[in-house]
Amino acid sequence: MRIAVAVSASLGVLSLGACAPVDTSADGVAVAPDAGPVWTGADGGSDGGAGAGGGPRPDGGAADAGAPDAGGAGGTASACEGIVPPQNPTGRSVRVARAPGGVCWNFTSDQQGTVAGESHAGDSTPRWQLWSADGKQSGACTADFGFFGQPAGFSGTVRESSSTFFLRWSPSCAEQKRMLLGGAGCRGHAFFAVGGGNLVLGGCGSGSLTASRFDRDGNLVATQAVADKLLDAAGLIDAQGRAVVVAWPGNAIGFKSRFVGRWLDASLRPSTDWFELPGSGDSAFLRPLIGGGAAMQASSSWVAVLGSGEAGWRGPPGWLGSHPLHDVIAVRQGRGYALVPKFGASAARDELELFSASGDRCGAGKFQAEGLAVGVDGTVIGTSGDDGCTMTWWPGILR
Repeated sequence: MRIAVAVSASLGVLSLGACAPVDTSADGVAVAPDAGPVWTGADGGSDGGAGAGGGPRPDGGAADAGAPDAGGAGGTASACEGIVPPQNPTGRSVRVARAPGGVCWNFTSDQQGTVAGESHAGDSTPRWQLWSADGKQSGACTADFGFFGQPAGFSGTVRESSSTFFLRWSPSCAEQKRMLLGGAGCRGHAFFAVGGGNLVLGGCGSGSLTASRFDRDGNLVATQAVADKLLDAAGLIDAQGRAVVVAWPGNAIGFKSRFVGRWLDASLRPSTDWFELPGSGDSAFLRPLIGGGAAMQASSSWVAVLGSGEAGWRGPPGWLGSHPLHDVIAVRQGRGYALVPKFGASAARDELELFSASGDRCGAGKFQAEGLAVGVDGTVIGTSGDDGCTMTWWPGILR
């Protein structure tokens, strides 16, 4: 993947309209704490939702993949202490402006509590609109669906005139930095990095699959070819600072499995060979685990846990494997997880479950929403309405 600086002003203004006003959206309306969410299980401990530690090891998994302790049996009050909120903050609710026929699917926040909601119509590039934690409009910009909260502001990729760029935006959506990832025939997608920054995977035409690492300020710090062929891929940077790449189809580089994985060090040099992974389907989805490593989802099911820097995998713990079509987010500064139902899940989409880092079920929260997301600062964001464009958030409730 070709990496070249195009224009830089400070994570610069080109054709994104980065400082454009928010169309018809307004400042947020307060939602009183006694209006919810409603929490259960605040006394801590397990109610039976945790699975047996580590789960069964499917055929083909490494006997000891060095995976983190992603879940264990047995619930104690101490493990759940401080996980369920004792009280609610004042929430805020807004309407995200949209074009005729537009919908709103994705919501996030940065570590300062700035919230972002996107709207799009058809195949158009999403337009992200931002509000401060207390509900003041702060700006709007155009970016892909992958829009990542940083310590202050956001980062991600955008495609313009057949070229792909990596950008860094301020908390008001003003463009601060931009870097060309590649022109016609090239692609690049950004992925999550624990602690800030991004991993970008992509390449050009018949070239190699390239990994690039950007820091939290949008600076390129490393780039390496990680496969001889340009494969579809997903990845992340874990809590140990290592990068994991899951690519497909595996048979393109000589494997029988649909998915293959490998770990890279902090400089993106390979620290393992490619290894086979379980699962089927069109793509893979990864989430970081507390302490390091990653959980892998394929065909909407959690299929593997990958230990940080280890060439192998094991089955997901029971508490995670029993929740297909859910997202899993580390909350409470790495002391617990929130399980958030996705579209199509059998669980109610207005309720999230909370677990300790060791897999004890601590409780659940029911929100005034029809879908939920959790930002990097622990803000819970709800969506409602036929178009999904009514956005309500509870600042830092799971910080």
